[in-house]
Amino acid sequence: MFLDRRFFEDVPKAQLHIHMDGALPVEDIWAISQKHGINLPKLPEQTREALEAYYRVDPDERFDTVERFVGVFLAKFGPTIALTKTPAGMREAATAHVRDLARQKHVYAETRFAPQYSVKKGFSLQDVIQEALLGLNAGYLETGTLVKLIISIGRECDQETSLAVAKAATEFQHNGVVALDLACSEEEFPPELHIGAYRIATEARLKRTVHAGEFPCDRDIRVKNMRTALTDLRANGLGHAIPLAGEDEILARVVRDGIRIESCPLSNLKTGTIKDIRELGLDKLLRAGVRVSLSTDDPLMFGTSMADVMQATCDAYGFGLEDVRTLTRNAVQSAFCNDEERTRLYYEFMRRGFPLFA
Repeated sequence: MFLDRRFFEDVPKAQLHIHMDGALPVEDIWAISQKHGINLPKLPEQTREALEAYYRVDPDERFDTVERFVGVFLAKFGPTIALTKTPAGMREAATAHVRDLARQKHVYAETRFAPQYSVKKGFSLQDVIQEALLGLNAGYLETGTLVKLIISIGRECDQETSLAVAKAATEFQHNGVVALDLACSEEEFPPELHIGAYRIATEARLKRTVHAGEFPCDRDIRVKNMRTALTDLRANGLGHAIPLAGEDEILARVVRDGIRIESCPLSNLKTGTIKDIRELGLDKLLRAGVRVSLSTDDPLMFGTSMADVMQATCDAYGFGLEDVRTLTRNAVQSAFCNDEERTRLYYEFMRRGFPLFA
């Protein structure tokens, strides 16, 4: 079967690694801010044109140093995080996010954000998470696209905040929160700083995933962080894991323990951590039986879509229909939803003409 652009646009999708505040369409950011009178920081003026210009993607831009990653890339989250600092803004942003995923033919997604950035007086961690879940559920009822929530810890925070975010995540683990995550600069703030938070999640039997092996830094640091995430944080999943294909010992453990790998090829290109998608060795990971799947990461920031990611990956490796099926099946099989929901997902993919078991 020839996989043309229309195929990638129309095929039912599942992804496990997308940041809600890095994924909202500009038109939704603008509409929500105007509806609720929310000032959007970082813009030279409060106009839609300024917002569009702020998120206009330069195809040659790379966030390939600590300074550019922290000072430029992370700063781009300012306008979207501003939406999430009020109950209505948080709820409506979450619903808009589901609508956008539904437009891209998603059957399932796991989205994430760090609630520590949204808290303010009278709007606690628990309040932020509750409003996000209400918004995601409203989106599900409207579109039929099921989106579960992963709670991220912005890893630069102090221990008190880290533990509080983990505890808040566990309080909602039976109401839509499916995992704890650790995000942002892994070079400056390695995973071992958050062992206590992950212990809380482990004891509560909340799933755990970690951004590890991503950041544009020395390869040895990325490898060390992957190993620490698996050994000390007891991660069930790794976000990015760029060097994995070249690390046989860690690769064997990932296969043995059924660790899911949330690969974000176009994101990795944009950060300059790889120069070519083939550096990820996704073909080797699939042959080894790794539960690797594809995701967008921050499509607003990178100007990409899930169709873009799938097409670029297939072009790079010469993947065909069965490889797309395997990558999608891996996402559903390793999703952190419950077994009843997973079964419904299999039926939904079949109903939409793309059965995950040929």
